[in-house]
Amino acid sequence: MPETFAIHRGSVFNLRFKLNRIPLQRAHHALAQSCHPQRLLFPTRSDEPNEPQAVVNREELELYNRAVENDDKQLEAVLQVLQRPRGNVPFIIFGPPGTGKTTTIVECILQLLLHEPSSHILVCTPSNSAADLLTARLAPHLDSTALFRLNAFSRAPADIAAAHRAAVLARSLRNDHDVFAMPSGKDLAKFRVVVCTCCTAGALTRAGVSRGHFAWVFIDEAGQATEPEAMVPIRGMVGAKTDVVLVGDPKQLRPVIMSMWAKPKLSISYLERLIGMKGVYDFGEGSPDVISVVQLQQNRRSQAAIIAFSNSLFYEDSLRARADLALARSLFHSAVLPNREFPVMFHGIKGREEQRKLSKSFFNTVEAQQALQYCRTLLEDRERPVSPENIGIISPYKAQVRHIKAMLRSAKIEGVTVGSVEQFQGQERRIIILSTTRSNSNRKQKAFGFLNDPHRLNVALTRAQAMLIVIGDPAVLGQDLLWRTFLNYVHKHGGSIGERYDWDPAKDFIPRGYERIPREQARAEGEEFLNMVRTEVLVYRGV
Repeated sequence: MPETFAIHRGSVFNLRFKLNRIPLQRAHHALAQSCHPQRLLFPTRSDEPNEPQAVVNREELELYNRAVENDDKQLEAVLQVLQRPRGNVPFIIFGPPGTGKTTTIVECILQLLLHEPSSHILVCTPSNSAADLLTARLAPHLDSTALFRLNAFSRAPADIAAAHRAAVLARSLRNDHDVFAMPSGKDLAKFRVVVCTCCTAGALTRAGVSRGHFAWVFIDEAGQATEPEAMVPIRGMVGAKTDVVLVGDPKQLRPVIMSMWAKPKLSISYLERLIGMKGVYDFGEGSPDVISVVQLQQNRRSQAAIIAFSNSLFYEDSLRARADLALARSLFHSAVLPNREFPVMFHGIKGREEQRKLSKSFFNTVEAQQALQYCRTLLEDRERPVSPENIGIISPYKAQVRHIKAMLRSAKIEGVTVGSVEQFQGQERRIIILSTTRSNSNRKQKAFGFLNDPHRLNVALTRAQAMLIVIGDPAVLGQDLLWRTFLNYVHKHGGSIGERYDWDPAKDFIPRGYERIPREQARAEGEEFLNMVRTEVLVYRGV
């Protein structure tokens, strides 16, 4: 709003909200393109080129990030991208929480530029924040003549996160009015790497960049893009010899679809649809020379007990706890924890969910007060020093986010990040406090949205590095069998306090949609936690 705009008490204004139709128009335009390559839309083994792979000696590979050398799956993904014959079916890098998919993408891009000096790469994401992060990670290796961050005209430079702003602005074009601008197609074609959102990629065609100019198209966070959105860069820019690399996790956040009629179809991303195509995207099956998907497996974020639940329920116990032990165990024996050596806790609270007039969102004052109390206790712990920046508070409801922020301001606590599950996707904090918010006395009224969405639950439970605190009403959460499984898991290890469960937490059961399978021999990498719970943790596989 302009600074000269004056507001006087009693003034009446008419507000008009307009839908930005550009994303929809570009998606429609992409779907109307005459480009219909089967190898991209409905790939089969017969679409894989009958050509030998390029030979890249693993031992002689000069890595930009030496940490990749210690991760077999990251290194395998890099080698596959380098060696695959051109014009292939899409290659998928499946990156569960904390497994370093951004590190892997950056290494892939830099290695391609090194091995293919004349090549050009397009990197797309569904969101500006993800595109900014990749730009910032590539910036130390690529100057402004090689790397360009293409922004929409409507984007304000002030909206860029402070940590990424310098790198993004140095590799963007702005006019005299500080508005983002687009170079000509001829100038765009000179950059080795162009980073933009999937939607903004539609402007490349209009600028005159020809299909096939980019040798590789990367789509990061591909699980959050609708399939029409992903088609904007693919059907607009992919030529006969262009390779597509999809990076993401179909077990985390899906595309946000508001229409109940469109949701059943559009909520399934291009990544999720392809990864379900057996015969092409099989994990560890088929010929070792023909690999179209690599799953990253070393979780470097979380203490083993924090990741164990999601590991069993969503990833068939394939993840390996590789977090730095000093950080992961730094809050053991905290006075906050019911079990001093189990860094996951559930605080059962019978609060009261409320809604403000004309608002559909919920807030819960009792839960907000408890979250504030945990912040105070943790910040006052002199034995295990914690800064406000180490704490993240998640709530699925915007009203609760605002409520908690207001309480923190009143308590003069600054630096704690409070946000929704969507805002925390891709982020991590040493301590995560999750306020589930819903609490009602009507037992027939089930909690919708977040509380029965396994993808959002998975994201919320996997942001913490050293401590996870969940606050909620067990009577509401227990209505969902996946939540009940989590509460039973915490209870078994002495991590529950507060309101009692109204079911037997010792009773073993299988969540709907899963089957029980025998645990394989415990992996050496998980010994820290698996030794403690070897006989109790179940592994579930979706059916």
